[in-house]
Amino acid sequence: MTKKALLIGSVAVAIVIVAAGLITGFPPLGRDAGTIGGVEPAARYHGRVMTEADVSLKNPDIQALFQNDQILHLVQSDAFRQVMQNQAFRQLMASDAFRQIMASDAFRQLMASDAFRQIMASDAFRQLQAAEAFRALSQSQALSQAFMREAMRAQM
Repeated sequence: MTKKALLIGSVAVAIVIVAAGLITGFPPLGRDAGTIGGVEPAARYHGRVMTEADVSLKNPDIQALFQNDQILHLVQSDAFRQVMQNQAFRQLMASDAFRQIMASDAFRQLMASDAFRQIMASDAFRQLQAAEAFRALSQSQALSQAFMREAMRAQM
């Protein structure tokens, strides 16, 4: 094949492609190619603005808590945020067993007793809680099951 024949054949193929594109309308011409007609930008959600009436702090106990510097420091701490995000803690707080313990007279008496306060405030108890062996024991499944068995026996 000569160069002249190759050039004529290429021009003929180009003319056929251009003619087919003009007849069929493919590919689309202009800047609107690929757009969908009638689509508008998404509207943003415009919710109701909260007012003072939406947040009630009329309970004097709640007001006293928020005015306590120690409570504010606790609530703003990273440790508090981590505990509140902990799934195990959420499950504990939602459990019926935990609610029953918190509502029991025995638990209230324990929390109100001077002996309990003294134990909680003692350096020996703090050292015990800081010990790795104590943490491992308190998180063990065997201890948890032993406490559950004892609780079941006490209820019978």
